[in-house]
Amino acid sequence: MKRGIVDEEWLISFRLSLLLFDDIVLHGSLSELQVMEENSMVVDILIDLAFKLSPCQEVVRDIVLIFLNMIEKWDLNLFTLAKFEKIMPHLSKKMKLSERIEDVCRELIYQVGVLLPKSHNVDLSELEPFVMKRLPLEFWPGGVHAHLLKLVWEMVKCPKHKLLFKELSKLSCNTTVQFATPGNTELAKIFQFISNLIVKCIEKDPPCRIEYLTELTKSMVSIARSHTLDEELYVLEDMVSPAMWLLEKQNDEKIVANVKEFISILHYD
Repeated sequence: MKRGIVDEEWLISFRLSLLLFDDIVLHGSLSELQVMEENSMVVDILIDLAFKLSPCQEVVRDIVLIFLNMIEKWDLNLFTLAKFEKIMPHLSKKMKLSERIEDVCRELIYQVGVLLPKSHNVDLSELEPFVMKRLPLEFWPGGVHAHLLKLVWEMVKCPKHKLLFKELSKLSCNTTVQFATPGNTELAKIFQFISNLIVKCIEKDPPCRIEYLTELTKSMVSIARSHTLDEELYVLEDMVSPAMWLLEKQNDEKIVANVKEFISILHYD
């Protein structure tokens, strides 16, 4: 019995320590946090604790929420792609623990996905089962998760993700490509299919929620930043007019900034 009391006290104390570190993440400077990580490897310790040592579910969720705050505040400058690669093999197992943990792990995947840089070398194969599972739930029809769009767009370019490519080829089989392409016609159809989904959300009447349009336009910016293929560029160019239409309908500061950046990337970079 005493042991149970000690464990409970330790849990409370440790979770308070996590709250304190989370506060440092939110209010400290990036340089201070990077020095802390360099000297103490706090992020690596939290990764090992949450994904390898199997603590209680509350601790796992607390730690993933800290990672999400790192990404929201500092993009991938603290919780880096290398850190994400370390946890990818363990995400599927952790997501089975509870719905609450699945929710935060899913959001972590989406947030990293939308920030994937151009020509990254991260192997996303571990995420293919997760993405395949989410497709019928959120991707088709009409329930599009804004950040899943970027992750799918990125993954379908890689030949390793054969199951994903096959499934998206089925979904896009009736899609008409509005341009002549010397490249992969199937890939062009998939890009066009995803683009059509985005445009439908942009043009929806009544309009989508401000929060959703903010995330959607953020994904559009990320897709534009990381494009490497002609098939992508042609499809993205077709999205400029709907994006400009959105500018006429929305005055939200973040949406306007995202749309302007999207157009700028395609026309001026």
